[in-house]
Amino acid sequence: PGRRPAGRGSAETLLAARTTADGASVLLRCDRPGRVKAIRVLVGASSRERAPREIVAMGRSTSSRRDARSWYDVFLTTRDRRACERLGGVPLSILGSHRAGHAPAVDAVEAYALASDDSDDDGGASKR
Repeated sequence: PGRRPAGRGSAETLLAARTTADGASVLLRCDRPGRVKAIRVLVGASSRERAPREIVAMGRSTSSRRDARSWYDVFLTTRDRRACERLGGVPLSILGSHRAGHAPAVDAVEAYALASDDSDDDGGASKR
C-alpha cells in the first residue's frame, strides 16, 4: 500500500489499499474518522472517459452518469461513523470506467465532519 497526500494544503493522507486496472480502493484517513458526516466525490471533471462506473463508500454503491461531470454525495449514519472510527478512516472504492481501456479516476474528494463541540447525532457538518 502506498501513501499519498490528500490534497494541497492538507496534512491528511490517503492510504491506497488496493489498485487494479479496473479500479481502486482507498481508506480516507483523518484525525477523527468517527466525526465524518459525509463525503463528496467529483468525477468526470478532468477526463470523462475515466469517470468510474460505480462509486462505493461504506458499502453503499452509486452508479455514475456516463460522460458527465458530477459530484456524488454519501451521507454517513451514526453506525457508519462508528465503523469508520474502528477502521481508522472512510473506505472508498471506484470501480470500472464508462470507456473500456481507461482506468477509472476521481477528480476530488471532500469530507464533511462534525465540529468538535457538536453531539454525534445532531448539528451541522463542516468541511475538513
